[in-house]
Amino acid sequence: MRTFFLTVAVSLALGLAASASVAQDNEPSEADIEQAKTAFGEGRSLYDAGDKRGAVAKFKQSYRLSRNALLLYNIGLTYDELGEVDLAIFYYDKFLTDTDRKVANRGLAQKRLTELRKEAERKRAAEAERAASAPKDAEPEAEPEPAQSVERPDEGMLHRIVEDAPPRKPLDITAVIPEGKAWKATLYFRAAGSSDFETVAMEPRYRELVGRIPASKMTGTSVQYFIEMKDDLGKLVASSGKKTSPNIVLIDESAQPRFYPDVDSDDEEPAIFASAKRESLERDSGDGTSDYLLWGTSIGSGALLLTATVSYFVAASAASDLEGEAVISRTAQCNARPCGQFGNFASDLESRGQTFETVYTVTLIGGAALAGVAGYLWYRELNASDDEGDDDDNPLTVVPVIGGDVIGGAAAIRF
Repeated sequence: MRTFFLTVAVSLALGLAASASVAQDNEPSEADIEQAKTAFGEGRSLYDAGDKRGAVAKFKQSYRLSRNALLLYNIGLTYDELGEVDLAIFYYDKFLTDTDRKVANRGLAQKRLTELRKEAERKRAAEAERAASAPKDAEPEAEPEPAQSVERPDEGMLHRIVEDAPPRKPLDITAVIPEGKAWKATLYFRAAGSSDFETVAMEPRYRELVGRIPASKMTGTSVQYFIEMKDDLGKLVASSGKKTSPNIVLIDESAQPRFYPDVDSDDEEPAIFASAKRESLERDSGDGTSDYLLWGTSIGSGALLLTATVSYFVAASAASDLEGEAVISRTAQCNARPCGQFGNFASDLESRGQTFETVYTVTLIGGAALAGVAGYLWYRELNASDDEGDDDDNPLTVVPVIGGDVIGGAAAIRF
């Protein structure tokens, strides 16, 4: 019978999203709806195959994408079949709250919700009676596995299950306990790909108890958690989820952050800030590649420009000597023709001048190119220093000056 009810709800879930759901601030896009249909289909396949735990996770993913309140019935029904009474109560109740009175299966959900609440009441009463009648000096009985709970404050722990959260940001799990109770709460969580649960003691924040799942654990597609409350004797008195069936939080970029900025935590920074810091550390004291490149191009450009300057003056000197000897060779002593002695000397002088002129040209071009690269690297370095608020390094700016017969440079230092 329940499978039939699920099938009816399924057909509605994919066809009446707009009319049945409570209006949302952010309507799902067409892409979200398509993904929701895919997730639902996968959930239905898992359900038919007997994997109801996997199915309910897919149904919740479909609901998160489509915000279609009809899917809440499927989630509640599946939890009901899994024996998760408190979760079934929560989703049946949410289904009735978020859907129109004319939607099919409301009567079925209301009837089952009433039955489950009576069942939960009988269970709590039986546990209280058993605890009261047990001899004080008797060995404590083995505690039954805790059931997941979303309870009212006057009956025990109050905890609203978290369904989704953004990646790379811490997630604060909260719970409220009745006044006058000195219960100690422990948060158990397991990140994607991890087989073991980690523990965090939940600390008071005003009237709440808060346990934080670090940002570094908020990766992958989901994270699992459950809460255990124990009294001062170490007896389990309340819980939400358990090791064999934890609460599942879907990790979604579009989900709202769920953490308190004022809660102290040793958690590392969010990835975006950690990445920026890592880049800064690599630039300042990492493998040194950027520093070597910065100073290598600066020194290299200076050396080439210095070589170009020397080569320029040597070539100019050779040209001047050659012109002087040419004037002498035109005197009467040489019959207005170059002297034989000058002819050999001029050939060597001209060859040397051409060599240094070539060196000048090559080193000038190479030095100018390296100076351009060095200037760009210095520009990035100085801008990065400005952004970090570091004004204590007195950064030096060096700019080559080349033009005509002038080779030199200009320097500026910022105080």
